[in-house]
Amino acid sequence: KKLIKENIKNIDVVVEVLDARAPLSSRNPLMDELLGQKPRVIVLNKEDLADTSVTEQWIDYFKNENIRVIKVSSTQRKNIDKIAVQCKILNKSRTREIGTRIMVVGIPNVGKSTLLNALARRKKAAAGNTPGVTRGIQMVSGQGGLLILDTPGILWHKFEDQTVGLKLALLGTIRDAILPMTDLACEGLAFLRPVYDPMIEARYNLNKIPENPVTLLEEIGLKRGCLMPGGKVDLDKAAGVFIKDLRDGKLGRITLEMPEDR
Repeated sequence: KKLIKENIKNIDVVVEVLDARAPLSSRNPLMDELLGQKPRVIVLNKEDLADTSVTEQWIDYFKNENIRVIKVSSTQRKNIDKIAVQCKILNKSRTREIGTRIMVVGIPNVGKSTLLNALARRKKAAAGNTPGVTRGIQMVSGQGGLLILDTPGILWHKFEDQTVGLKLALLGTIRDAILPMTDLACEGLAFLRPVYDPMIEARYNLNKIPENPVTLLEEIGLKRGCLMPGGKVDLDKAAGVFIKDLRDGKLGRITLEMPEDR
């Protein structure tokens, strides 16, 4: 927070990166206070993993709020060039001759550093699929006359809504080492089932989805060979399989919330 406050006065436009699979839950409520009235572009990253029709609903939602929004896939470099175009439009400062200075902000593991590398078209920032890779603050030059300030991901101190915590944990925003993974997988399966039952059935070749999420996790473990001596299912290992499949898009395009959830 201190790094953002110290540098925001030197920035023309803020690029706020959200996870397209959970745009509401991945939006840090502290940002409005930290960023003030700076022009802002919302980037829905990882759109290649999100439910396409729901992403379009989120785009309409932000547009109705008079917020500029772009859906991108930083790993596939899809729509990356549109970010520079929007930032230039919003840059109304006197620094246009030296380029548009943008700050990339967001919570951990929404793909900020991967986005920065895509904007720069070369590897300038450490990136990974676990939270906490970016530790400091760095300025790099990007295509289209952008000067990009990358910042570490920050979470707010308490989730008032436990469902928000569940979604962010499923997406890898919170470190797995501090989470009860079996409980997380069971909660995640119960949460996804009303909409995405067919995807779960297809991924794990199940004839019928059990009502009990623990039983469902056991079925997944059996299908994936997650067995301990004696043939008992290793639930922790099965949980890891399911959560990795969800995060990697192996279940299919999944979005965890709709605009009306607001």
